[in-house]
Amino acid sequence: LNFAEKASYTYGCAVVASVYQKTRLGELYREWNRLDVAATLLEEAERICSIYNIMETLYDSRLFLARTKFARGDLTGARQLLDRDDPAIAFFNGISQYLDNLRSFEVLLLIQAYTAGLIKTIPRIIEDWIANQKFSVKIIPISVDEEERYLIWVRYLIITDDCKKALAVLETCEIGVTNRKRTSRSIELQMLRGLTLYNMGETDDGIMEMEKALSLAKPEGYVR
Repeated sequence: LNFAEKASYTYGCAVVASVYQKTRLGELYREWNRLDVAATLLEEAERICSIYNIMETLYDSRLFLARTKFARGDLTGARQLLDRDDPAIAFFNGISQYLDNLRSFEVLLLIQAYTAGLIKTIPRIIEDWIANQKFSVKIIPISVDEEERYLIWVRYLIITDDCKKALAVLETCEIGVTNRKRTSRSIELQMLRGLTLYNMGETDDGIMEMEKALSLAKPEGYVR
């Protein structure tokens, strides 16, 4: 990505290529917990996108920047980015999947904030989003996007102490994840199962699931 960004300048490629690389690099650095570097790259990408009116990449850069701000403990800054009424969001008013993804991320962010004790009550937006999804324990998520929404539902079930249903949903999700051999999602499933068992008072089983997740994560460099 670094090479691609430099090449876009060297060979006179469009500005779009450069901001795309910055945005993806920023997200990678966020994954590696190098949050200062990530924030610098993403803020620069957002600035350039705003100048040149590059809507789709502006949307991505703001979404990733919101994640970075949250990881740094800047909940207010993250919410301000997500709540902005700007052309990047207006551009996607006719494409529901992008707006739904934005709302999904906001719900996930708020659940994490509640779990961390940064907010004291479960916001209404979470309950409204859950109600609109028409989830079913019996339906196996068939796409990556559906898996993500179902795992947000699991987090909601955990914070509302509906742990038995959370375990049932995790079992349903695991069928699809196993079939697709998605290691990163398997790690997430084990982590959530560990949290659920821990909340049910089954401490030893919960810790065992966490240890499995950690063992699976180490070779891929996912340790967080």
